[in-house]
Amino acid sequence: MIGSRWLTAWLPHADPRDYISAPEAVFEKVGIAIDQFQMLADGERVVIGVSGGQDSVTLLHILWRLSAHRHWKLAVAHLNHCLRGADADEDERFVRNLSERLSLPCFCERVSVRDLAREEKISLAQAGRLARLRFFSRILSATDSNKVALAHTATDAVESLLLNLFRGSGWDGLKGIPPVSPLTFPNGPSGWIVRPLILTWREETELYCQVHRLSPRLDISNLDPSHPRNWIRHHLIPTIRQRFPQAPQNLFRFCQIAWETTELLENLARSELQKITAEASHGHLSVRRSEFVSRPRPLQRLLLKEMVGRLTGALPGVTFLHSDAALNLVGKHHGHAQIDLPGRLTLKVEKGFVILEKSDSGELA
Repeated sequence: MIGSRWLTAWLPHADPRDYISAPEAVFEKVGIAIDQFQMLADGERVVIGVSGGQDSVTLLHILWRLSAHRHWKLAVAHLNHCLRGADADEDERFVRNLSERLSLPCFCERVSVRDLAREEKISLAQAGRLARLRFFSRILSATDSNKVALAHTATDAVESLLLNLFRGSGWDGLKGIPPVSPLTFPNGPSGWIVRPLILTWREETELYCQVHRLSPRLDISNLDPSHPRNWIRHHLIPTIRQRFPQAPQNLFRFCQIAWETTELLENLARSELQKITAEASHGHLSVRRSEFVSRPRPLQRLLLKEMVGRLTGALPGVTFLHSDAALNLVGKHHGHAQIDLPGRLTLKVEKGFVILEKSDSGELA
C-alpha cells in the first residue's frame, strides 16, 4: 500500500486550488488530453517515442495501461544519436528492457547525428531533428501507423515559449509546443505528432516514476546551463517563480490561447494558398505574384510559411529574417530575382509568378 505522503502533492507553481492526487492525477490528465484534443481513437496503431527519461517513460507506462481498454496497438521507438557514448548505449538498453517487460515491440536505431550535421552542413540540433524525422518515417511505415506520441509536457511548452521569444520568434513560436501537430514527410507517409502529457507538469512525471518504481534514465546534458533551454529551466524560471509564483501556469494558458489562434490563422493560410496556386508538383510550388502581393503582409508571411511546409514537411529552418528577405524580394521584383532559403529551398520571381523549389538532394532517406 502506498504511504499517505504519496496521496496528495502540491506543485510549487500551482494554483492554491490545484491539489493533485498522486500519482493517478497524471494518468487522468493524459486521458483528458487525449480526448480534449482528439489525439487518439480507440484501436489505433501508435508509435511512442521513448528516450528513457522520466517524461517518456511516464508516457509509455500510462499509454500501456490505457491500451487495455482503448485497444491501441503500441510500438516503442528509440533513436540513439551516438552523442553520449556509453550513456547513450545504456539508454537504448534500458528502453529495450522496459519494452520487453511491457510486451511491446521496440524499434531502436543508431544514427551519428554529428556526422549527419557535417554532411548536411546544418547545426547539431537541426541534424538531430532531421534524424528523428527520418527515423519516425521508417517506423510509421513499418508499423502501418500515422501517429507518433511524444512526451512533451506543459513544462516543456512554457520553456519553449520563452526560448522562442528570446530568439526572436514570430506568432507561430508563441504556441510553445502544441498538443497535436502535423508530421509531413517529403516522399513519405504523412502523420501526426500527439503529446498526451501536454497538460502535465514535469514534477508530476517525476513523482509518477517514483511511485511506480520505473527508474528512468538521467541525461546529464540536461543539467548543463550552457544550453539555453537548460538555463531557462534551472535558472530563469525558478527566479521568476520567486516573484510571480503563478507565472508557469499563466504562461501555459498563453500557450493554449496561441494554439487556438494559430490554428485559425493556418486554416486561413491554407485556404488562401489554394486560391492563388498556379502549379504544384513534387519539389515545386508556384503562385500568381499579383495575387500574392495583394494580400496584407502578415498574410503573405503565413502563405510563405505554408508554401515552405508543403515542400519540406516538418523540417524547420526558415526564420523571421529569412521570410522578411523573401517577402521584400517578391514585393520589389516582377521577374528574374531569387533568394536561397534553408532546407535547400530557392524562392524565385519569374514572369508574374512566385516559385518555391526544393533541391532533390537532402530528401528523406
